[in-house]
Amino acid sequence: MARGFETDFASIPKFLWFLPYWAKYNKSAPLHDWLYKVKQVMGKPITRKEADDIWLEAMLIDFRHHKSGRLVAMVEYLAVRMFGIMAWRLRDGTSK
Repeated sequence: MARGFETDFASIPKFLWFLPYWAKYNKSAPLHDWLYKVKQVMGKPITRKEADDIWLEAMLIDFRHHKSGRLVAMVEYLAVRMFGIMAWRLRDGTSK
């Protein structure tokens, strides 16, 4: 990630506000924002699914010490898979 990159952490829609606070403010959220912005890893273009899968893996690591971490990660992942297309298209970079 570039120095100075701004993130909104997890843009959690109202219907998912039941998720714990740590689900929004975690280390994996800025990574996902960055992947949606640059649409690449190490110079190689990635698809939205690849960006989401990388994020899921990061969440599973980040949430591993929380009792409901795996469940929360899966709920967030599924929500992004269903509704993230608009954010993917709105971010800078090449559309895929």
